[in-house]
Amino acid sequence: MKGFISRYGIRILAAAGFIAVVALITYYEYGRIHQNDTQIKSQYTFGIRIDKDLNVIDDAGGSDVQPGAVAAKESDDWIDSLSLLDVSRIWMTAYLNQMQGRFVPSVKAVKNASVNDINVINSNDNTVIIGFTAEAYNKESDYFDSWKGYVSNGRMICEWVVRLNIEDMYDGTARISAASVQMPEEYGIKTYVTDQAALQQSTKDSSNLYRYQLVDDKVQVTFDGGEKWTTVPAESAYLLHSYSNKDDSSEASKKAVDEGIYVIDSQNAAFLYGGVAIGGKSVPLTVIFTKDKGEHWTSSQVAELTDVSFAYINMLSDNDGVIVAGYSKSQNMQGSQIYKTTDGGENWRLVGTTPIAKAIVGAKFISTSTGFITYKYDSDMATTLYATFDGGGTFSAVMLEEQQLSDNVGGTYQWNRVFVQANTPVQDSSGKLSLLVTQAAGSTYNNPTLAARYVSDDGGVTWKYIEQIDTKTSK
Repeated sequence: MKGFISRYGIRILAAAGFIAVVALITYYEYGRIHQNDTQIKSQYTFGIRIDKDLNVIDDAGGSDVQPGAVAAKESDDWIDSLSLLDVSRIWMTAYLNQMQGRFVPSVKAVKNASVNDINVINSNDNTVIIGFTAEAYNKESDYFDSWKGYVSNGRMICEWVVRLNIEDMYDGTARISAASVQMPEEYGIKTYVTDQAALQQSTKDSSNLYRYQLVDDKVQVTFDGGEKWTTVPAESAYLLHSYSNKDDSSEASKKAVDEGIYVIDSQNAAFLYGGVAIGGKSVPLTVIFTKDKGEHWTSSQVAELTDVSFAYINMLSDNDGVIVAGYSKSQNMQGSQIYKTTDGGENWRLVGTTPIAKAIVGAKFISTSTGFITYKYDSDMATTLYATFDGGGTFSAVMLEEQQLSDNVGGTYQWNRVFVQANTPVQDSSGKLSLLVTQAAGSTYNNPTLAARYVSDDGGVTWKYIEQIDTKTSK
């Protein structure tokens, strides 16, 4: 009897085991099939349908809703009254939700996604800037490279400029999709995430992999997204020194590295330091750089200058680079010199000076021959933007096309006296240049945060006016 029970028990256990294996295989196959069936739309093709109460009808952008299924044809007044901020948040949230489902492939899955901030850039064409964060389920996945964000504490932090299509379906619903998705830099604005504590004082660079941070008053750089940090071997008092407060050695003047004095890419980093005298010690303008991800650093003197008030470095290739440095020429005048290297920073030579003796607020070279200088606006200036096409030997004033100002501000304003302060042009991946011209401090024209946007398709030779945009999201 005991043997029978024993044999019977073994058979039951075997059957249970078989059933469990079959169940696991079935579950695995079910999940695999559903993963294959899961369609993840990109930000460029994703769309949703919403009703007038802002309910999402179908979040895959399909055509499940037939005309008349939700409501009879109605007036499209409700479309015009939609809040662009609400519509943007619904679209962005739905886009992220599609990657948080149970059967989403791990390489495309995210968790803890959130939409943090949305601001309207241009309400006329439904353009907004959206800030959002998410954690990639698979940290090794390259699926999210197109988001062009950067990683802080394991979270992807992203900002997109999105122009939305809002299409009336004439059935009580509207279809929301993206007409275009750009990075802020491609659109022509520069933004920075304001949560400095979360970023540990790190500054956003062109890639999430290459950036710097400040730790204990020292600069550290990373080339792998923060897995490894290397300290820049330069005296912090001279490296962190704020050129705009060069006589102030207090902690208040050591909050960040000036934006123009460093460049970082996948292999290389270069920082300008010195050019100042602190506590009786003078250090000439010097560049310290690495070509092997921080394993070795080299210092090279650029110039004997020790009264530098501003400086900008552009590395154009492994060998070619340009530095623009400004110094006090007299009490009310600023001199600026241009230096070049053709051997990767080992040696620098003076090649020219900037065209006028005023303070520079930006310098950008996009090639060894083409560069732009922007000056601080003064009422006696016809333009604040100058360009060189011979590597800094000569400069010409860039005169931008004037437009008609809004009629509702009267006839007391002139375009070239409203939009006066040129920012440094920004070049996107296609080579197109974008330029913002902002209003002078204290401007009383319309909205003082409005800026005029121009673009150039020929390397800055000619510029075309595009639109006015609100720069209140720029920092």
